[in-house]
Amino acid sequence: MRSSVQVLLAALQSFQILAQTTFEASSKRGLVFTPAKSFPADDKIWIQSSSDLTWCYKYIAQLLPQFMNISQSKFEFIPMMWGAAANDSDNTFSDTVQALIFNGTNLQHALPFNEPYGPFF
Repeated sequence: MRSSVQVLLAALQSFQILAQTTFEASSKRGLVFTPAKSFPADDKIWIQSSSDLTWCYKYIAQLLPQFMNISQSKFEFIPMMWGAAANDSDNTFSDTVQALIFNGTNLQHALPFNEPYGPFF
């Protein structure tokens, strides 16, 4: 019985240490963002001061309205080209990215590719 109590106390101390740990932002911590209209308050989770996320993307090239008032240096939106263009002369993705830059969005990255198809087994 005594060893069980000691194990339990050690586990509780470990949880306290983990709870007090602060995380530093990492350029590698990002998020694929798919907003839920039913829970708009969830959108703010990613930009709280306690969040260590530094960038996000969605399957579109347009800037996300949820993050329009946040500087790119704090939480970077990365436009993504998703799906095939309508035809070989379709420049929609390029035009959208260029318009974002022209209108003052400090874009540093873009994802100009689609997720590869492959077997799912």
